[in-house]
Amino acid sequence: MNPEPISLLMALTAGFLGSGHCLGMCGGIATLPAAAASNTGLRVVLFNLGRLVSYGLLGALVGLLGASIGELFDVRQWSMILRIATGVVVILVGIYLLTGFQALLFGEKAGARFWAKIAPLAKRFSGQKNLGQTWMLGMLWGYLPCGLVYSMLLAASVSGSPVTGAGVMVAFGVGTLPAMAGLGFAGSGLLLKLRQGQARRIAGVVLILGGLWTAGQPIYHQYQMQSGEMQGHHHHMNH
Repeated sequence: MNPEPISLLMALTAGFLGSGHCLGMCGGIATLPAAAASNTGLRVVLFNLGRLVSYGLLGALVGLLGASIGELFDVRQWSMILRIATGVVVILVGIYLLTGFQALLFGEKAGARFWAKIAPLAKRFSGQKNLGQTWMLGMLWGYLPCGLVYSMLLAASVSGSPVTGAGVMVAFGVGTLPAMAGLGFAGSGLLLKLRQGQARRIAGVVLILGGLWTAGQPIYHQYQMQSGEMQGHHHHMNH
C-alpha cells in the first residue's frame, strides 16, 4: 500500500496549523541550536533533520506493527478496518486541536514513561559540543511526549504499512518545520500567528472533515458492493 495523498496532506496540515501547540512544550529545546557558539544555521538544520528521521522511524515501526496484526490473525477486510480506524484517529486529533479535549491522552502518558528513560541521554547532548551531538539531540527530541505527536503516531499505526506510517510522520514533521526551525533561528512573525487559537481551530475543522471522508469512503464502498450483490441475487431469483 503506497502512502495515500489524503493521509499525508492531513498529517502535513496537523503539523503546520497545530504547531502552536508544540511551541509551549518544545520551544525551549528548539532554541538550543541558536544558543550554540558556532554554525547556528547548520545546527538548526541538523537538529530538525534528526527529529524528522526519528519521526519516520517511529512511523515505520508502528505502521509495520499495525499491518502485521491483520496478517497474524488473518482478519478479513483488514485494509478497510485500517482505513476506518485512520479516519477515526484523525477526527479525534481534529477534536483535540479544535476543543482541547484529549481523547488520545493515553498515548502521551505512555510516551512520558518512555521519555523518562531517555531524558538523561538527551541532557548529555544538550551542550552540543559538536555537530554530531546536535544531530543526536534532534533524534532524541523526536521521542518527546507531545500529545499531538503521539496522536499522529497512532494514525500512523493504522495506516496499513511501514511506508505509509513513515510517510505520515515525516509529513507531520515537515509541517512543524516553519515553527520549530523559526524558533531555532530566533523566531519569526509566523510563530505569533501559530500561537493564536484560530490556526488550531482551522486545523481541527480540516482534520475532522478529512477524517470523515477517510472513514466514510470505505464504508460507502462496502455498502455499494453489498447493494450490488443483493440486486444480483434478486435478479437471479426472479429468473
